[in-house]
Amino acid sequence: MEELKTTAVLISVILIASLIYWIWPKTTEALSFKGCKVEYILENDGLDDDLVRTAHNKLALCLCKKYLVKKDEQVARQIMDIYQKYGGHFNDSSGTLRNIDSVVKYRSSLLDTLIMRD
Repeated sequence: MEELKTTAVLISVILIASLIYWIWPKTTEALSFKGCKVEYILENDGLDDDLVRTAHNKLALCLCKKYLVKKDEQVARQIMDIYQKYGGHFNDSSGTLRNIDSVVKYRSSLLDTLIMRD
């Protein structure tokens, strides 16, 4: 009988936790530019800033691929804006990473999309 009560309590806790997770407010956001589109979900769990940074960097990575096919000034400007605001900034004393072609060349390390979670 005690095992049945314990099981019922455990199932109740799991159901309540699942219900809270699904009810908790989530917001779906989208970024798009010149045929590249990135969607992400904000869950108010303390990672929202990282999610926004990652989404912008994913957009920039997509734009880099488009830029490699056709060198478009608007695409280049958008990539540089995202890089300057959200990209990984390395010690660049020579100033080479202020050039669109260098940012596109080193895009995988400059536009990091990894989110670290404790």
